[in-house]
Amino acid sequence: MISRIPFQIVELEHQSYHIVVDGMIDELAVTLIIDTGASRTIIDKSFADSLEKLPLGTENPIATGFSAEQIPVELYCIPKLTLEGVLFENIQSLTANLDAINEVYLNLTGKKIGGLIGCDFLLEHVKGIDFKRKFLTISKK
Repeated sequence: MISRIPFQIVELEHQSYHIVVDGMIDELAVTLIIDTGASRTIIDKSFADSLEKLPLGTENPIATGFSAEQIPVELYCIPKLTLEGVLFENIQSLTANLDAINEVYLNLTGKKIGGLIGCDFLLEHVKGIDFKRKFLTISKK
């Protein structure tokens, strides 16, 4: 099944943009950045209370913030992630405290960000990004 997920383009500064999409983590509303440069999906630690924590095993992932500082992360499973009405189930995501990133983002845009949709999610689910019409094309089995 092919679906389209609309997104917004937020201008951070002159000619500096982010793609953002509204969604739900379980029943909590969230705004997420579609980040083609992020290798992994990461959500703010504040959403982790209701999620299942997964063992990292031999993996030792790290996240890097705006100023290249390393952010400690943990691995969780999101049972239900909904992006503009399209449901995804059992999505693995890293979690971290994104307060510092959110402070910068809130000052620039007035929006609070709940996380980043990274290339792990994009490679599995997104078949195209249409910048002119502002939607993601999703292929779901």
